[in-house]
Amino acid sequence: MPKKPSPAQRGEARLRAGDIVTVSPQWLLSHDNTAAILRIFRDRLGAEKIMYPRRLIVALDHAAPPPTARHAQNHAEIRAFVR
Repeated sequence: MPKKPSPAQRGEARLRAGDIVTVSPQWLLSHDNTAAILRIFRDRLGAEKIMYPRRLIVALDHAAPPPTARHAQNHAEIRAFVR
C-alpha cells in the first residue's frame, strides 16, 4: 500500500487505460517459482541484486521441504539472489 496518495489520486494527473505508471511498492511477495523468474531477470535483463531486499518476502511453500535435488537447488538460488 502506498504511504500517500498518488498524483492521480490527488487530482494532479489524469491516467487513462494504457498509461504506464511507475510505483515503488512497500512490500513484494513471491513464492517458489521465483527461481524461474529470477533467471529471466539475470539472463535477459542483467539484474544481479534486489534493490531493496528487506522489502521482499519469498514463501517457499510449493515444495517444502524440497522433494528433489532440483527443488533444493531452486531454493538455494532464491536464497542467494535475495541476500
